[in-house]
Amino acid sequence: MNSISELVVAHQKEIESKREKKQEADDEANKPPIITSSIQTQESQKDSDSNTGTLIMDATVSPQNITYPTDLKLLNAARKKSEALIDKLYNKSIHVEIKVRTYRQLARKDFLNGIKKKTKSFKEIYKCNGSQLRYLKRNLAHLQLLLDGYEKRHYNIS
Repeated sequence: MNSISELVVAHQKEIESKREKKQEADDEANKPPIITSSIQTQESQKDSDSNTGTLIMDATVSPQNITYPTDLKLLNAARKKSEALIDKLYNKSIHVEIKVRTYRQLARKDFLNGIKKKTKSFKEIYKCNGSQLRYLKRNLAHLQLLLDGYEKRHYNIS
């Protein structure tokens, strides 16, 4: 019985020593790395005004405002970009008297109704993505018409 208890105690001491070593290694790994740069080329060695010094890099700080890109967010961003392009082309084109309909308010309302739900069913996601795709398709068709008119006017294509 004594030999078994001695084996258990020895095993426990080994585990504790490994745990302490691992803790020390983790502490070392969590320290920010210090990278020194003293590499000089032959040209910079000849030049007396070369920059030399220490570069300290710390990767522990990262931005917090990065969101996960869902299909609906990407489609909404593409729709907004297409609307901005339509606005720019409409302002620069003389051949178009009436500005094309983009249904901005409806598209934004549909987007917000879909995105603000905490739990969405597959059917809701499918419907929201489809509506944004249709708005985007409509905007791209209008963009193509505006670009064709813009090319005809500026490059005298008959």
